[in-house]
Amino acid sequence: MTYSLQLAQQYGFGTGDRIIVPKSAWNMVQHHALFYGIGQNGHALVAENKEGRGVILTRLDVFLADAGRITRIIPFSGSYQQRVAVLDRVNARLGRWYDTWKYNCEHFVNEVLHFRTESRQADIGKALLGGAAVVAGIYGLVKLLSK
Repeated sequence: MTYSLQLAQQYGFGTGDRIIVPKSAWNMVQHHALFYGIGQNGHALVAENKEGRGVILTRLDVFLADAGRITRIIPFSGSYQQRVAVLDRVNARLGRWYDTWKYNCEHFVNEVLHFRTESRQADIGKALLGGAAVVAGIYGLVKLLSK
């Protein structure tokens, strides 16, 4: 039995389970991935949309070693047929590009599981950047008008 398969059994992973791991200090940004299943070589696999690589399959042991720890696991509650459909949707997206704002890891997982390409983290990031731009613009305008 491979180490990745032992880990999958230890965590009780099933196809479609969402795995969330820290991506930044203080857990401000989280990386979302899906447990894919067992590959032909006996390794447990995770589907993720990784910056610089796009949508890929990663061995579970490698994924967890890179992550350091798991923040949260959200079990997939679908039927066997729905799990097979998750695999089909992941396979159809393998190699798709990564884009922080338009198609990041959270977009990918939400699209595969819920048919919605959305990322709460990206929306918050955009709002914070927009707010910072407004503040900078107002500060510049006040400085200009005070001369």
